Amino acid sequence: MDKHEYFEKYRKAHDLPEIKDFGMAKEHDPRSVELFGYISEVDYGNGDYFCFKSGGDGDNGEILMDLLDCFFKNKDKLESVEQGLGTER
Repeated sequence: MDKHEYFEKYRKAHDLPEIKDFGMAKEHDPRSVELFGYISEVDYGNGDYFCFKSGGDGDNGEILMDLLDCFFKNKDKLESVEQGLGTER
């Protein structure tokens, strides 16, 4: 089994979302952009350990924002379902 097959099997087994165009510059959820801005500024002010970059295809900041986009999309979906059921957290 090659690396791609291994990670695809892992993603499906753990019911994780598939990210299309992972790390490519695209429009991000404004909450992702805001959180990334904060995280990257705090990182920079503390020695720039992660050296976050954004704006270019494949930059680690673009990948982080892709992950945050997935998080917020799933969070919104869950909240929508909960509202439809009349439940609150």
